[in-house]
Amino acid sequence: MPPPDIQRYLLQPWPRYTTAADLWLNALVYFPLGVCVFVALRRRLPVLALIAATAYGAALSLTLESVQMFLPARIASNVDLLLNTAGSFAGALAGWLFTPPRWPGEWLARVRARQFVAGGRADLGLVLVGAWLMVQLLPSAPVFALGDLRERFTLLTPFAHTPETYMALETAVVAASVVALGTLVSLWLARGTSPLRTVLLTMALALTLRTLGAVLAQNPNPAPWLTPGAIIGLAFGLSLFATVARAPFRGRAALALLAVAAVAVATNLAPENPYLAKPVYQLTTSLTHLTSLAALLKFVSDTWPVAAVLYLLAMIVAPAPRTV
Repeated sequence: MPPPDIQRYLLQPWPRYTTAADLWLNALVYFPLGVCVFVALRRRLPVLALIAATAYGAALSLTLESVQMFLPARIASNVDLLLNTAGSFAGALAGWLFTPPRWPGEWLARVRARQFVAGGRADLGLVLVGAWLMVQLLPSAPVFALGDLRERFTLLTPFAHTPETYMALETAVVAASVVALGTLVSLWLARGTSPLRTVLLTMALALTLRTLGAVLAQNPNPAPWLTPGAIIGLAFGLSLFATVARAPFRGRAALALLAVAAVAVATNLAPENPYLAKPVYQLTTSLTHLTSLAALLKFVSDTWPVAAVLYLLAMIVAPAPRTV
């Protein structure tokens, strides 16, 4: 049992030592929860959805903070409870603002309708693209590498680490990633939307997120992705995608499937770069929340190729949408 003074954590005064990063991260991690709960409840409880989403986040935070009383390595904090609740409220408020007919939500709905075809299959494909983009916050080597199973299984690397082999496989990973994401996005583009422009915007956003990930990981080089292999891979991948962007629907789905598989295979064949590889627990020296986030992103990175392959197999079998 925890000591009595720890059990009274809800009534403790403001702690003597806090950091700005710890404060905003505690609010930020509950922001998506507030959004999701509000969206899930807004049709059944349109008036109470905002209150219910906030209360749900507060109850979850209270439960987790209370559990931490029994963990010697953790500290139950009323400040964390307050910030988690505020993050849930902010997320619920954002969900309300982004729900049509209010302005941001109405504008996004128009963009969604104008740029992509309607339907749940397209929504699921866009969720896969969004998950891939979020993974780019996790520093990895090579650039855009996904499905690295060498930490979970004993896989032998057939190549020694040399600049030539690493650059060749990094080029292959980046080029295959561009083709995979480009064809995946192109499956659901509306008529009149430029596939090449869309994939250029996707790659620009991905590289921006990689730069942000490097900054959060306190990497002195804010652009570790700027390597010869990555640049050549981007150019080659974009050129290849430009030649297949107008292929039939099932042909693009099959090509995306092959490209995703190629990324996973090349990732596991690439020799570990001793200068770029960095374990999850070394991503930051002080922000434990970022370490937890990195572990979650690593799991998504490892499982994303499997989810993408299953999705693309279903798209190959399913009838093509009429508007593509």
